Amino acid sequence: MLAANARKKQRSSDMGEEKDSATTAETLRTHVRGLWPRHNRPYYIDEELYMQLWDEHVQKYGFKCSVTGDAFDMAKKATRPSVDQISAGSGYWAWNIRFTTCVFNTARNMTGDAHFEQMCRAVLESKYVQPCVHVSSA
Repeated sequence: MLAANARKKQRSSDMGEEKDSATTAETLRTHVRGLWPRHNRPYYIDEELYMQLWDEHVQKYGFKCSVTGDAFDMAKKATRPSVDQISAGSGYWAWNIRFTTCVFNTARNMTGDAHFEQMCRAVLESKYVQPCVHVSSA
């Protein structure tokens, strides 16, 4: 158990140090390729096409989420890049992926498109939104 936790911490540390766009893209590609057998989602993108899609994303959006515009930060799990299926469950095809933050991808996958959009609109339109208060531990 301790060895597994040490490996997990090392992988986490390694990901936080990734700054090279190609390394980030390769890490994402390997992760997604490992997901499809577990979730029974087809993966139809070879390495060359995947890297081309990543390069196009970086040219168009920079190192940011294609939906929210939030900057990717490999040191924080919520803002790491994530490969999102535009049409959930349709597989990882070139026409069906985009690069988003993990937090966006997770929230959208948990609620579905319609509810996620409704929730975002409700937050923006709500007059009852309470500000987040951060309490320092100092």
